[in-house]
Amino acid sequence: MHALPAIWGLIFASATIVVHLSFGRDTSVFVAALLMGMIAAIYVGFAIIDGRVSTIAIESFVALAFALAALGGVLVTPWFLVAALAGHAMWDVLHHRPGRLAATPLWYVPYCAVYDLIAAAGLGVLWFEPVLR
Repeated sequence: MHALPAIWGLIFASATIVVHLSFGRDTSVFVAALLMGMIAAIYVGFAIIDGRVSTIAIESFVALAFALAALGGVLVTPWFLVAALAGHAMWDVLHHRPGRLAATPLWYVPYCAVYDLIAAAGLGVLWFEPVLR
């Protein structure tokens, strides 16, 4: 794993959590859902660059699943968003292996995996820790 992109993932995830501290819970959840949709769509862009139709289809299906989880985070419980962010980190790891799905830049995988895990943990604490509400 490349260290510098992972460090940037930590920095940006920490900044994201700090920004969410300025929102009310409902606004924070809504903003996180929008962000989750954008995060999920990035691999579709990498798949389009890659050009393989099968890869575009797989990445589009997975992005839709993450977008639906984000919607569930808004409509049902924010736990769906926490789970989606953590799950997306696992999706990132799949892209790190040789023969990965989309033609993803090597720096992006560690950046995104760290960002996703830190954001999931931080937002989970922010939304569900009684002392912080």
